[in-house]
Amino acid sequence: MNSHELILRVREYEQSFTSFINVNNLPKEWFSVPDHIAIKCADGKDYVKTCRELSHMTKNGIWEIDLDSRFLGSAELINSINFGEYGFSWIEIMQPRPGKETKEGFVEHTEFLFTDFNTVKNVLDRKNIAYELQENPGHKWINIVIDNYGREIKVNDKVLSDVVKWELEKGHLKKRDDS
Repeated sequence: MNSHELILRVREYEQSFTSFINVNNLPKEWFSVPDHIAIKCADGKDYVKTCRELSHMTKNGIWEIDLDSRFLGSAELINSINFGEYGFSWIEIMQPRPGKETKEGFVEHTEFLFTDFNTVKNVLDRKNIAYELQENPGHKWINIVIDNYGREIKVNDKVLSDVVKWELEKGHLKKRDDS
């Protein structure tokens, strides 16, 4: 995925996101702190290409971790990616898990910082909206699938910049060389 394709994929995501939020009348305060936007690449080859193509959009390059037999790249953006009233200053580029490859990459999710998980779970339960509470060693999040394509919204307890800082301190990240 290159920067032009990214803009198109963001617009597709925005339509699903906006529709889901509006149809379900979800509280605006959940989305007041946009964290990052995430691309799920088609496969390993697309992951490498996407990192190379988008590295020029980052402040300090892309940092990656090998997690669950795949690479996840994280980077702070020079210019935010915006849709509607939301601006995302970080991006995550994900290689799919083995066996989860797709025909093409897409914007899979956005994440927002909102640490009151009990409130989120109570509202989602009341509205009969499916979700999963998930975590890895760096943070926790509530994952909500918003369409049949697999797009998601994640409400997290820690912003990506803090997760990257923690992963760097632990020695889990390496900087990609996409020059």
